Amino acid sequence: EIHKHLTSVLLKAPLSFFDQTPIGLLLQRFSKDMATVDSSLSNNLGLVTNAIFSIIGSCCTLFYASPLFMITIWPLAFIYLKYLNFYRSGARDLKRLEASMRSPVMTHFGESMEGAVTLRAFGDQHILAYRNKTYDLINNSVRASMIQKAVDRWLAIRLEIIGNGIVFLATLLAMKQAYGVYLPPQLLKLISLLLS
Repeated sequence: EIHKHLTSVLLKAPLSFFDQTPIGLLLQRFSKDMATVDSSLSNNLGLVTNAIFSIIGSCCTLFYASPLFMITIWPLAFIYLKYLNFYRSGARDLKRLEASMRSPVMTHFGESMEGAVTLRAFGDQHILAYRNKTYDLINNSVRASMIQKAVDRWLAIRLEIIGNGIVFLATLLAMKQAYGVYLPPQLLKLISLLLS
């Protein structure tokens, strides 16, 4: 449905649109963006749904087993949302940067396919310059992707720390509730230090 709509709009576009829009941008819309909508979006939707139900189930179990846990979860949820909001704006901009850095590679590839005969006619010197330009464009595109992956890992590490804090607190509360274990003040200070 989306592909049909995109194709019909593109075929009805005036000639000036094709003069102003790089071919790489059009190729990217039809290749990478459509692949994302077709495959990645449906897979990610399933993963998100599974994660939401898993989190709700885990929280309900923990709240039932240890009502004290309701008090401890709110500061961790606040920290989680703070990290998520901080991450979201930067990740959105990096995704745009990555897409804009991929477009010149596609444009260059399309132009080189059209001008392959011309490149061969001018000899090795022009082919070497073409190859160097290709490497530069690919390096820029990969650089943007690597920055995106680094930012994703930044968030993942912080979320793993918060998840480990939840497991640690749930264990301590379960021990205290089940066995009446006395928690020394030093351990409580350590816990508060870990959560800050």
